Amino acid sequence: MRNIFLVTSKKVKLHKLLIQKHKFVKYRIQSTSGSVSLSWSVNNQEGSIIWNITNNTNQIQSVALYRGVPGYSPLYIFGESFNMVYLANNLVSPCSSLDQEFCLGIMAYNNFMRFPAFVFNLQPMSSYQITEYGFPPNPNIIAELIKLNPIGLVNTVVYYDPILPQMYMSEIGQQVPYEPNPFTLQTIAYNMEKNILNIFGYLVLNNISLMNNMVIKTIYEYFLLPLPLPISII
Repeated sequence: MRNIFLVTSKKVKLHKLLIQKHKFVKYRIQSTSGSVSLSWSVNNQEGSIIWNITNNTNQIQSVALYRGVPGYSPLYIFGESFNMVYLANNLVSPCSSLDQEFCLGIMAYNNFMRFPAFVFNLQPMSSYQITEYGFPPNPNIIAELIKLNPIGLVNTVVYYDPILPQMYMSEIGQQVPYEPNPFTLQTIAYNMEKNILNIFGYLVLNNISLMNNMVIKTIYEYFLLPLPLPISII
């Protein structure tokens, strides 16, 4: 999304968004993934959406939020684009336990690690709300929950396209800290039950000395990033 930042239940803000001069509109739409439900409300005046995720079961459920606005923003998992900014500004923490309702994990498919993104670990019969900013008036939102199955704790090195934090700062009009490229991330990896491609071209590798070096970074920046298609399986 454009001009995105997030507000947790603690109301932490990274920057102030300019108020859009549009009539206030609020509505709710319901979507479900198994026994976990998703609803959202839109505030046109703030350009924001309140996402509400509810676990209707007696077991812990882990999900990711896959959303977008056709013609305005592509579909991608919440937290996938600017996680290096959110981490550096303490707006999210790595997943260390399923007791964390909101954290940053590694999305994987068939045990192949793809990219970092936000994870919602919902306790039995509980809900979690989070606000996202930067939406156009009356957005035509497409959104669904992606079921996640925890694989286990991993110690990784994350390589990312250096344009991502620059895009973020260009959109908000100010400089903010962000993680180095690459950065290390010890967190829980989760298998996605749906095949979501790595559209931002991350490279996630196990953190061993052979991989965390300039040779890998050079290969990534000069050979992998220029590929015409997303790096879908890493």
